[in-house]
Amino acid sequence: MTTTSGPTVPTEPSDVLARFLAAVEAGDLAAVRSAYHPDAVIWHSNDGVEQSVDENMATLSLIAEHLPGMRYTNVRRRGFAGVPSNNTRP
Repeated sequence: MTTTSGPTVPTEPSDVLARFLAAVEAGDLAAVRSAYHPDAVIWHSNDGVEQSVDENMATLSLIAEHLPGMRYTNVRRRGFAGVPSNNTRP
């Protein structure tokens, strides 16, 4: 008997982050929401604002609608075990 498994879920922090950013850039809001814990608080490094998941999803929805093709070009990964601290994407 042959069994198949579902999609591979990344567990390495750098893979999780790369997949998350790709979902944001693609406007894949379902994938973004699925990455968040329901009680997550999203903090903006540029203005210090904190958002709930719902508030952040509304923001990302507006970005996806009004800025198609938006890309992050200067990504800094810091504070995650196993994630190199650099400014480039894998």
